[in-house]
This record gives sequence, C-alpha cells and structure tokens, in this order.
Amino acid sequence: MENTESNKRRENRVPDHHIVRVRQIPPSPKDKWDACIIKNASKTGILFYSSVYYEPGSKVEIKISNPVLPEDIACHAVVARCFALAEMEAMYGVALEFMDMGLSDKEAFEKTIELFLKKKKKEEDA
Repeated sequence: MENTESNKRRENRVPDHHIVRVRQIPPSPKDKWDACIIKNASKTGILFYSSVYYEPGSKVEIKISNPVLPEDIACHAVVARCFALAEMEAMYGVALEFMDMGLSDKEAFEKTIELFLKKKKKEEDA
C-alpha cells in the first residue's frame, strides 16, 4: 500500500506502465542505470517503484521509453519523495518532478498524458 505522502502531485495522473531508466547526478562508477516500470505519470512528474532508495531532493537523469512517443524522452528530475512500500520488502515508491525537459519532448509527453486522460474520462463516463 502506498504511503499517503505519495499523493501530492499537482497534476492529474494516469497509469503509465512503461519503462523509465534512472541514475543519480552526478553519476559515480557505481551509479548504473536503474530500469523501472512507471506506475503513473502526470505533466509534471512520474511515480515508479525501485529497489534503489533515492534521497529526496537529489537530482537524477531519466530516460522514458513509451511506444506512443517517437523516441525516448531524456531529462533531469528531482526526487520529490521516496518511501518504503509496505507490501514489498526493500522496494520503494519514488516520485520525481521534471526539471529541464526540452520543449519538443515536453509537448510530446504532455500530449500523451492528455490522450490518456481523455481515454480515462471516457471510460469513467461509460
């Protein structure tokens, strides 16, 4: 079960079960890319599960793979929260807030989020 701290994002979220690769900034030799599955995404950030604890406030480099997008999105993000998952030992929920996404990547990502939000609304209204 998620900690209530995980529900603080300002934008609407959509389920997004695609891959994100994450590594600390600046990377040290031990900081390899951590490949994780995104739980949900919004226009301002993502939440994913990881076996790596990321210190809140630290900066990370991310690459998001999504088949709807023409190519991976790469940007930097700040760790907003990192909390232990009660139902899984040594697993963490990691909330990231995007920092410097390029304009074309940002537009493509936001368009994807909007499409998912429209689909979600349509399903709820049905």
